[in-house]
Amino acid sequence: MNDIVRDFLLESHESLAQLDLDLVTLEQEPGERETLARVFRTIHTVKGTAGFLGLAKLQNVSHAAETLLGRLRAGELTFTAEIAGALLGVVDAIRQMLAQLEATEQEGDGDYSAHVRALEQLTRDPGSSRARKPQEPVPDSPAPAPAPPEPPRAAPGDEEPRAPHISDTSVRVDTGLLDTLMTLVGELVLARNQIVQFNRAQEGTAYHSAVQRLNTLTTELQAGVTKTRMQPIGNLWAKFPRLVRDLAVACGKQVRLELEGHDTELDRSIIEAVRDPLTHMVRNAVDHGIEPPAGRAAAGKPAEGRVRLHAFHEGGKVVIEITDDGAGIDPVRVRDKALAAQLIAPDRAAAMTERELLRLVFLPGFSTADRVSPLSGRGVGMDVVRTNIEKIGGTVDLDSQRGLGTTLRMRIPLTLAIVPALIVTTGGDRYAIPQVNLIELLRIDGAVTWGAVENVYGAPVYRLRDALLPLVYLHRVLGVDPADAPGDALHVVVVQADDYRFGLVVDAIHDTEEIVVKPLQKPLKPVGVFAGATIMGDGQVALILDVPGVGQRARAAGRGSRTGASRLAGWPPGPRPRTGSSCCCSRPGPPGRAAWPSRWPASRGSRSSPRGGRTGRGPRGRPVPRRGPAAGASRAGLRPAPNRYPPAPCGPRRRPAPGRRVRVGPAPRRARGGPRARHRGRGDHRPLAPRPRRHPVQRRRPGARHRVPGRGPVGPRRGGGSVVTAERQFCTVHLAGHVFGIDVMKIQEVVRVREMTRVPLAPPVVVGLMNLRGEIVTVLDLRRRFGLPEPPPGLVPLNVVVRTDEGPISLLVDDVGDVFLVPESAFEELPETLRGLPAELLSGVYKLDGQLLLVLDTRRAVSLDPAPAR
Repeated sequence: MNDIVRDFLLESHESLAQLDLDLVTLEQEPGERETLARVFRTIHTVKGTAGFLGLAKLQNVSHAAETLLGRLRAGELTFTAEIAGALLGVVDAIRQMLAQLEATEQEGDGDYSAHVRALEQLTRDPGSSRARKPQEPVPDSPAPAPAPPEPPRAAPGDEEPRAPHISDTSVRVDTGLLDTLMTLVGELVLARNQIVQFNRAQEGTAYHSAVQRLNTLTTELQAGVTKTRMQPIGNLWAKFPRLVRDLAVACGKQVRLELEGHDTELDRSIIEAVRDPLTHMVRNAVDHGIEPPAGRAAAGKPAEGRVRLHAFHEGGKVVIEITDDGAGIDPVRVRDKALAAQLIAPDRAAAMTERELLRLVFLPGFSTADRVSPLSGRGVGMDVVRTNIEKIGGTVDLDSQRGLGTTLRMRIPLTLAIVPALIVTTGGDRYAIPQVNLIELLRIDGAVTWGAVENVYGAPVYRLRDALLPLVYLHRVLGVDPADAPGDALHVVVVQADDYRFGLVVDAIHDTEEIVVKPLQKPLKPVGVFAGATIMGDGQVALILDVPGVGQRARAAGRGSRTGASRLAGWPPGPRPRTGSSCCCSRPGPPGRAAWPSRWPASRGSRSSPRGGRTGRGPRGRPVPRRGPAAGASRAGLRPAPNRYPPAPCGPRRRPAPGRRVRVGPAPRRARGGPRARHRGRGDHRPLAPRPRRHPVQRRRPGARHRVPGRGPVGPRRGGGSVVTAERQFCTVHLAGHVFGIDVMKIQEVVRVREMTRVPLAPPVVVGLMNLRGEIVTVLDLRRRFGLPEPPPGLVPLNVVVRTDEGPISLLVDDVGDVFLVPESAFEELPETLRGLPAELLSGVYKLDGQLLLVLDTRRAVSLDPAPAR
C-alpha cells in the first residue's frame, strides 16, 4: 500500500467519525448552516480523492451524496430524518469500502447501487423533505469582512517570525512505536529504581548528584512519553450520537444525548479497554432506562428522554458517569429475577439491603428483560462490563432511584503502564498496593491495640473517627504466617474497593514507588487476589495486590463462618525462595537462542573415559567426559546429537561465534579411575540444546539398516534403495528416576534455580515467580505436576524454560541430560497404564535400554486446566 492510499485512509476514518456526529446534529437542528457546510466539504473531499485514486464505486456513492447535500446547502430542501437516515447509510457504505480497500487494496465486489438510487430519489422527489419555504443558501464560506486599513510596515529587521502552520506542528506516529517507547521507558524506570536503591545504601557516594539527576530526567521522560499516549475521551464519544440515534429509532423512543468533558484525557490503551463496556452501558440506558413516549407521558415526564455522559478527573482517576432520566431500577424486581434464575439463595436475598440488591445486576446470567431481543435479554452484559473494567484496575458503581433514573459510575486509572504503588510487607514477602486504591495510613500502638480493635460478629473492626472500619489481616487472606508477634503495633492501610472501604493490616509499610505492571501468566490468573507483578529495585519480583479481589475474598471468608478467616490462614504457604546463579545467553542465529555458563568448567586428562563414555570438548578444545544415558542409548540404536561446533569460553570480552551450537549434558563429574573435572565458575549451568536442522529428514546411504529399540533392524526390504527417515530432537530431563524428553524446539534455555517469589493461594504445582532478565516467569514443579515424591534434601533442581503461548514458563527438573536424535519410526503410542503417571501430560514414548523415554507434552504440562482423559 502506497503512502497516498494510507494517508487517504487515515484522514477518511477521522472524517467519517465527525460525519456521524454532524449528521445527527443536523437531524436535531436542521438550521446549523456551518455544520451542513462542513458535511458537504467532507463528502466533496472524499469524492475528489476517490476519483484521483480510481475508486469508481466510492466516487459514485460520494457524488450522489454530494448532489443531495448541494440542494440542501442551496436551501432547496430541508434536512429531515429521512435524509439523515439515507446519508448515515452512505457513511456506513463508505466505511465498508474503506475497510475493503485497507484489507485488499481493492474496492471489492460489493453492490452499493441501492444507496445511489435512494439518494437520487431524494434529490429528484424529496416528498416530505421539500420545504414549504426555501431556506437561505448556505455559502461555501463566510463572507469576508471589509479589510482593515493596512498598518504601516515595520523595518526589515523588526519583522516578527511567522506563526508555524498547523501541518508544521503535528506529525502522525504509528501507535506501535508509541507502545515500544512506553515499554522502554518502563524498563528504564526499573533500572532507575535499582540505581536509586543502590545509591541509597552507599553512604557519601560521589555519584549522589548524578543519580539524583538521572532520577529527575527519567521522571520527566516518563511524563513526556505518557503524554504522547494520551487522547481526549471525545474521540471515543464521537460514535455515541449515531449509536443513540439508531437505538432510539429501533426502540421507538425519543432520546437526547448530552456529552460533557470531551477534553478529559486518558491513555490510549485505557480508551480501547473501556470502549465496549461504555457502549454496552449506553445501550442499556436507551433500551432499559428510557421509557417509551406513552410511559413518560403517564409519569409526567417530557416525551424526549435524556442520556448524559460526563467525564472528569477525581482523586487521580478518571470518572465516567452514564446518567439517564428513565424509570430507574426496581430492587424488588431485581430480587425476584435473581431468585427465579437461582443466582442467590432465598435466605441471603431476604437479608440484602437495597444497594446490595441493585448490585445483583452484575451477576453472570442476570437480566431484567422479559424476552430476548437483538438488543438485550441474554444476561451477559453487565457482568462482562464489570469484569473488563476491573481488569484495568477500575471499578463500576450503580445508583438508581425508581421513577427518577439510573447513574452508572466508572472509575478508571489514567494509564496502565507505570503506576505509583505503596510497598508493604507481610509474611516476609513484599507486595505492591496501587496508590489509586489508597485512602490513608494508620498505625495503632501495641499498648492500645486490644482496646481499639473490637469484634463485631467475630469480625475485627476499628473505630476510626466515630465510624467502624472493618479490618482485614492480609496474612490471613494470603494464608501466610505473620512476621510480628501479637501485641505489636498494627500497621493499617485504609483502601477503597468499589463501595467497600476497609483497613488492610500488614506487617510493615515502606515507601511509595513507581512500578511497571507486568501481567501474570495463565497458571496464576485464577488466584484472584493479584493484579499483576513487578520487579523491584533489588531485582526481586513483588506481587501487585488486587484490592477488590482481596476485599471479595475477605467478605467471602466472613460469610462462610466466624472462623472462616482463621481457616483460610491454615492454607500451607508455598516453598521458600531458593538461591542460585545465572548464565549467559546468546542468539546464535534464527530462530533460536543458546545459553552457556558464566564460566565453563575446565577438565583435564585423556580424551576417553574409563567407563567407556564418549568425550566432548570443553573450552579451548579440552576434552570433557560425557556421562548420562548416552552410552546405553547408543547401544539401543539411538545416537546423541553431534557436537560439531564446540563453544568458546564466556569471559568479559569473548562471546561464542554466531551460529555455533552447544549440547546439553550433565555437569562433568569425577569418573571412576579417570580425571577430575573441577568447576571454576560460581554456578552449575547447562547450555541450551541445539536447534534442530532446518530439514529434519535425513537420507541414509543405500542399503543401510538401522536398529530401532525392541523392533530389530529396519531398512530396505527388497532390491536395495535408500530409506528416508524423519528424526526428532529431544532434550532428556531426569525426574525421580524417570527420563522425560522435551522437544528442543520448545526449550528456550536451562538455568539453575534462582531466587523466587512465592505466590500465596497458588496451586501447589506453582513454585513461584522468578526474574529472567526483566521478564517475570512462572515456575512449575514437574514432580508435583506428575504426583511424584518430593526431592531428597540437598537436591537443587534445574529450571528448564520452555516457550508457550503465554510466554516463557520454567519447569523444575532434577537434572538435564543429552539431546538425542530419535527416528519417527521408533515413536510409540502410550501404554494403557503408566505406573501412576498422568498419561494426558505425555504425547508418546520411546524405548531405551531398560527404560522408557517419556515425551512430555509441554502445552498440557504448563496448563493447569483438567485435561481430557485419553
